[in-house]
Order: sequence, then C-alpha cells, then structure tokens
Amino acid sequence: ARTIGGLIGLSTLGSVLSSRFVARLESDIEQAGVVVPQAVLENLKSNPRALVDSEVGTDTIKNLGLNVPSDTLLNVVDVMKGSLSGAIDDVFNVSLIVLLVSLAVTVLLNKTGFRKRGGPETEL
Repeated sequence: ARTIGGLIGLSTLGSVLSSRFVARLESDIEQAGVVVPQAVLENLKSNPRALVDSEVGTDTIKNLGLNVPSDTLLNVVDVMKGSLSGAIDDVFNVSLIVLLVSLAVTVLLNKTGFRKRGGPETEL
C-alpha cells in the first residue's frame, strides 16, 4: 500500500509541477515583456531540466542562442527560474493540503481504537 501510495503521490505531484511550470512560464514571460519566438518558448516549456542540469542548460542556451539575443536569453532564464520556483511552491502547497486532509481523516477515523481479536476476554 505504501509503494502504491508513493507512486500515485509522486505521479500527481509531478504532473502538478509540470503543468504549473508551463502555466507560470507563459504568464511570467508575458508580464516580463520578453519577446521570445514561439518555437523557442515551446522548447523551453518542454525542457525545465535546463535550469538544474548545467550540461543540458548549456546545450539548450547554445541551441537557442543562434536565434535569440544574449540579453533576451538571460531574461528568459531568470523568468524560467522564477516560474520553476513558483511551481515548486505550488507542489508544496498541494502536499500540505493532502497532509492536513490525511491527518484529519486519521484523527476522525477511529476514535475508539482497534478491537481485540477473539472477543473481549482475550488479552494481547
């Protein structure tokens, strides 16, 4: 049960992180006023690993640097970092809500304790 719960929880939180990152990236780039070609933006949305893995990040920036000025790239990287940070914050907020609901269910589930096996005469 713990393994299945961990698998479901990890998948759910991973999808929350991914969807919130994409949504935040789109809105943050709009708010920052950075002009990024649509193809470059789609590449960035599908590759947030470029922010945390220096090798992937270097390759991504080199590939994008052919089409985008360097100052725009620096602005986009800053916006991506903020978007990823906000998405991670959302994951922790969802985790907190799940924790609080689980705690409430645990407290309310069984106030009387567990029954003893074999009837009331059997001692444990």
